[in-house]
Amino acid sequence: MMMRVNVSNATMTVSRGLFIGVLWALSSLTQVHAADKTALHSPQAGVLCDSYICADAQGVSRTLTERYLGARVAQRVFSQGDFDRTAFTFANGIFCDTHERLCREDRYYGSDGKHSGAISAHYTALLFPPASESPQIKGSAGDANDATPGIAGK
Repeated sequence: MMMRVNVSNATMTVSRGLFIGVLWALSSLTQVHAADKTALHSPQAGVLCDSYICADAQGVSRTLTERYLGARVAQRVFSQGDFDRTAFTFANGIFCDTHERLCREDRYYGSDGKHSGAISAHYTALLFPPASESPQIKGSAGDANDATPGIAGK
């Protein structure tokens, strides 16, 4: 025995509206989660972190990464072999160079062979604060305990 059900246009419109509302809410949550993964934060003066690394004026620091992001995150990054800890790009695309003491909007080079990204005054100030605001950070990239074999000065 088959039963026939008539669904009115009003019911379909409400159902469609609810479905679209749920999809919109889910897409908003996804965008917020993606923003969290790439957002930079400064847990203390002179330190910047994303969800993968932490760095100070000396460069990417295993000690600071462990302290602020956890041992598992630090192990994942620092087990990938040697890398230049003095020039690095955060997950949001901000590129910082400790030799230049600048952070830029991106890491790309122009046709003249120089960095072409606009300087980010905000992130430069957070990572390289004036000397009076930046106490020596115990466990920073410059510490002997944080040295990477094969990288001079680190």
